Amino acid sequence: MILKYGEIIFKSSISVVYEATYGGRKYVVKIPSSKNTCTNEYKVLKMVNGVGGCIQVLKLIRPYPNKDLLGLVFCNYKFDSRVLNTKSDLFLDPTFFRKFTRTILQTVKKVHDKGIVHCDIKPSNIFVGSNNTPILADFGSCAEIENGVYDKYRTTEQYRDPTRIVSTTSLIDGKNDVYSLGCLLYFYFTKRELFTLMIWSSGKRDVLRNRKLTPGRILLSRRRGSKFSHKDVYMLQGLINKMTVFSKFNRISLVECLKHGFYS
Repeated sequence: MILKYGEIIFKSSISVVYEATYGGRKYVVKIPSSKNTCTNEYKVLKMVNGVGGCIQVLKLIRPYPNKDLLGLVFCNYKFDSRVLNTKSDLFLDPTFFRKFTRTILQTVKKVHDKGIVHCDIKPSNIFVGSNNTPILADFGSCAEIENGVYDKYRTTEQYRDPTRIVSTTSLIDGKNDVYSLGCLLYFYFTKRELFTLMIWSSGKRDVLRNRKLTPGRILLSRRRGSKFSHKDVYMLQGLINKMTVFSKFNRISLVECLKHGFYS
């Protein structure tokens, strides 16, 4: 399989993601900048794409050796959920909102059941498949729960669990993803980030002061054209607050999220 590279979709310090074609079909290929960058991701993707795996996870086509580096070839999707939220009004419909976000929560739950924490949940890592179904992507930052990872620098800043800033002694677990998912729900409902990079530029102390959320602090109001009832908004607001509580001990689990009144 010799791919013909197209334009660069994304470039970071650790990898470059290209559009590529082979046999008239379009793919996405991720080429790491150094050895072993994609090794862990490949191992995890084989687990979540395998028998009994998660159908709403980005499908790995095959590994792709590139010189002495291990690249990865994926199915190609036209856009991610950030684009969907920005350029459409689908998230103004509570039926679509519930279905789309419930599927994401259920997918992350299945990933957790396999002993994996995603560690980088954000709108640009939720691709959009056929019939506007969400596809969880980018397992480059993931961690295996049983390995006891302490690294505090995983996850994009605006979606990072604040406990990762405070302490390097608390293990990464499923509730780190729950926090990110709470920020994701807020973005889908408001079209705004719950936390901005401006907070981060002020230093750790300001980050902690702004992140120490208490129940009821996050308030939602309906966007123009929203079909959400006042009850829907109230229930979603309560769910997001429980998902983004500063203390992991007081934060609800994914199972509790899926049983929450907003989804019942």
